[in-house]
Amino acid sequence: MNLKTLILALIISISFSQDRSTIFTTYTGYDPDPSLGGYSIKSTENGMLYGAGNRFYISNEYALERAYVYLSYEYEDAFELQQVEIKICNDDNGYVGECFTSNLVTLSPSNADGNWYAVSLLETCAKVDASNYYWFVVLPTEGTNAKWIYSTEPSFEYSTTSDAGETWANTNSGFAGTSYLTGEQIYIPPFSGGDINGDFVVNVLDVVFLVQYVLGNQEFNEDQLLAGDLTQDGGINILDIVALVSQITNQNTSYVSSFLYEDINTNSLTYGLDVGPPIYEGKISVYYFGKAGWSMCRSRFGILNQLYNELISEGINDVEIIGVNGYQYIDDSYSCMICDQDCTSCSEPRMLPWTQDIDSNDDGHGDVWLDWSVTLRDLVIVGRDGEELERINLTYNNPDPDATCGENYETIKNLIISFR
Repeated sequence: MNLKTLILALIISISFSQDRSTIFTTYTGYDPDPSLGGYSIKSTENGMLYGAGNRFYISNEYALERAYVYLSYEYEDAFELQQVEIKICNDDNGYVGECFTSNLVTLSPSNADGNWYAVSLLETCAKVDASNYYWFVVLPTEGTNAKWIYSTEPSFEYSTTSDAGETWANTNSGFAGTSYLTGEQIYIPPFSGGDINGDFVVNVLDVVFLVQYVLGNQEFNEDQLLAGDLTQDGGINILDIVALVSQITNQNTSYVSSFLYEDINTNSLTYGLDVGPPIYEGKISVYYFGKAGWSMCRSRFGILNQLYNELISEGINDVEIIGVNGYQYIDDSYSCMICDQDCTSCSEPRMLPWTQDIDSNDDGHGDVWLDWSVTLRDLVIVGRDGEELERINLTYNNPDPDATCGENYETIKNLIISFR
């Protein structure tokens, strides 16, 4: 990626500051100029079907949400339907490979000169893997005569087809079709060598699994083979058992600093009482660090409230979840964070404790946010003895069950349960 592309990416990230899930774009923040032309997306009388594709790279794993394209078309007959097909495809050594999503878009007669079109990809639960190339493809249906308007920046990879994607021209660099793609990052717990049984904890149970494998009494899948090769020598043997035992006996445990803050959520069972790590000793406690006045923070807290209620309904009563408002947000109203009677945007009250961080030494920073080194929307899972077990930022790892086809929600829930 050259410097010009990096600068473009920065501009785009600012332009889409309210949409942090934009994972690929050729859009610079200004509507493209149809007079500059675009890639032909059309069918011809002799059976030719012209289309184009943008090649892009993904650094993290995402569940796809929506695809957007800017198109113009030749409006001829009000009764003639013109449609294009938007596809997301794998990369095959620099060429368009097998496609795994496909959606039809009907072009609007009232915006034939140029218009944004969008398709939802949520129903397909389509995912893209980290460190891979993919293609954003637009193809015509029969009778369509459209143009995929050029991007204003010539630093993208593209290809074209004249037979509906059966074959593709060599990939070139230059102006791409104007488009962008959104998705939600899929949360993947950090890889821990030695976690053989996949419960997110490395302990004596993993030693048992490893010993049984070395003795020939246990088969491993691919993930277990990777986790069991602690010496990273390409195989699993007695040396990996020794390394695993050493890892368990020499684990460096990090403990969170203690605090007690008043629960200010009038809906909570502990309203008016002090809550914090000392109160939750012997339980798994989960701390969410938010901003009471921001809608995304409120949304995430609502999902955690849903998760907590689900745990309780399943008989899991040794997990506690509380929220800590940042000291810098002390003047924010928390009415819609807790969903009290004064908030008109909530459907039901939230029961989780909500607390306010303080600045006891007047250094301008909240005590707990500073001591715990957290950032906005961090979720910190703490063990029964006050040890930090996991930290997840919910800005980029959306836990909403309706996002990532529920994968992040289930991963975070199972992670919490696994620490019990």
